[in-house]
Amino acid sequence: MYLIKGLILSLLMTTAFAGVDSNKIIYGEDHRQDLNGDVPAQWIEWSRATAAMVQAEDLLKVPGEDYYSFGEDKLSDNVCKDERFADQPSLAMCSGFLVGENLLLTAGHCITSEEDCTEKYKWVFDYSVNEVTGELNKIVDENIYSCKKIVSRELGTVDDILLRKGLKVSKDAITNKGSKLLDYALVELTRSAVGRTPLKFRKKARSGIFGINRLRDGDNLVMIGHPSGLPTKIADGAAVVARTGGYFHANLDAFGGNSGSAVINEDSGEVEGILVRGKRDYVYDSSEMCYRPNKVDDDQTSAEESTFVTDVKGLPGV
Repeated sequence: MYLIKGLILSLLMTTAFAGVDSNKIIYGEDHRQDLNGDVPAQWIEWSRATAAMVQAEDLLKVPGEDYYSFGEDKLSDNVCKDERFADQPSLAMCSGFLVGENLLLTAGHCITSEEDCTEKYKWVFDYSVNEVTGELNKIVDENIYSCKKIVSRELGTVDDILLRKGLKVSKDAITNKGSKLLDYALVELTRSAVGRTPLKFRKKARSGIFGINRLRDGDNLVMIGHPSGLPTKIADGAAVVARTGGYFHANLDAFGGNSGSAVINEDSGEVEGILVRGKRDYVYDSSEMCYRPNKVDDDQTSAEESTFVTDVKGLPGV
């Protein structure tokens, strides 16, 4: 996790999760890429529905210009300078994505109160490397959105939710409920995001007749968001490795700042989940006295966790 704002956010997330590790990691090869690389046109279109959650106080106009500064924080401030993207700005706190013209979905630990929604944070679209010029897009007023209200939010366990509905939960499930956290926030923006196509999302339950509508182990995934606060990164080369009560595991190359990212089924083009937590981001390189991404083998059975989008309440058309 980027170590300035990221460490603060990590502490907040750890408190909210009561000890659940909310960091992220690289599995096998690093699949993160900017939009100006070898990226399918459809993925670039998906990225246009992706927004960065930025502290309102960090959005400062450049004197005499009509655009905003990226701030002084760069990834290289705390990560080894020879690491990928080290020279890029580290501005975003979390990620989110459009599911309606004025509806945005993110992680529940990113937006924890109405004050977070309406005052503390803004949502910035096109905080990314331009796919044609290779330069960073300027942050301009037309791409900055405010949150009007929280439509629905959960930051609790699947079992707690079932119990509130009066449904029977096994004693074993209650005992182990700490590992089954739901984590999402659906927010309404103050205006519609004109010219952007909301992402499609799975509307059917995870299980159907003969399991036809079920997300399966091995399904290929693409994630779009803002790892370590960086401009938009697309990470493919991942797959579902396990599924459980309220979330699924996948070997996604994710970092702090990716919380709230859309996790998309590469074959169907539908959002399957919201990236919410995982393993440690960075490890200390004592020889260079700086931090490097934490890398593990690709075949992990316990990997990054995403809340099922089918568990989100209030989505349009559901």
